[in-house]
Amino acid sequence: MTSKLFGYSLAFFILLFLINGCTPNKFAQYQTEIQQDPSFCTKTFTSDDRDWCYAFAANLKQSPELCLSIVSEPIYKECLDEVASEITDPEKCKALETDFQKDSCYINVAVYTKDISYCDQTTSEESKYGCHSALGRATLEESLCQDSSCVGFVAAYKNTPALCRTIGTRDLKVEATDYNGYSVSNSIDSCFAFVAKINKDATICFEIKNHGIADTCFMELARQNKDITLCKHVNIPQGQPNEYKFSNCYQYIALEQPM
Repeated sequence: MTSKLFGYSLAFFILLFLINGCTPNKFAQYQTEIQQDPSFCTKTFTSDDRDWCYAFAANLKQSPELCLSIVSEPIYKECLDEVASEITDPEKCKALETDFQKDSCYINVAVYTKDISYCDQTTSEESKYGCHSALGRATLEESLCQDSSCVGFVAAYKNTPALCRTIGTRDLKVEATDYNGYSVSNSIDSCFAFVAKINKDATICFEIKNHGIADTCFMELARQNKDITLCKHVNIPQGQPNEYKFSNCYQYIALEQPM
């Protein structure tokens, strides 16, 4: 798990290095030296390079206190924000400055340890419920979910579309936004669409009541499964020409799987 977390972190810092004109491998190639002695950054680099090196070290060692060695205020803040979401030792969460950083830290610890008690260390009810949902996703336990998108995630990865129908009866604490809107019916339909997509099961699209969401479901599954027969289930929206199905579904797969 630690190596996986470092992989994500390294990718994040490589992106930051590119944005700030740094060479991506400048610090990664000194990983062993930095791991053993973070002061290597001061001995080897100057100016912003030195600061980015300490940010790399803080993330590598999951040590927010190393961010204090950074002179540049923007890099210092980036360092704390990033290392907060990678820490797996709850004691280190206390060294962070803002509520956002501490909440990110405790949520990551809760997910890493699969221990919901760390969610109680967050600074707000919203963060606490977000922590519960993050843990629900990590454990695929729908009872922990506090928003509909979490229920959809669990339903998809357990391949249990029936869970989508429970969204309307659950006491969800957070109104999750999704690209289709905020209503309960749309949340249920979006859940079905996600389960269908993840499991490549077009039969689930028939459970969707909203025509727009259902059409998107059939079109995505037709392309994903290269099944041109699914295009016939796509409705032509009011005001659209009869060519709508062709341009939005048939043409993508006709050459690979002709009717």
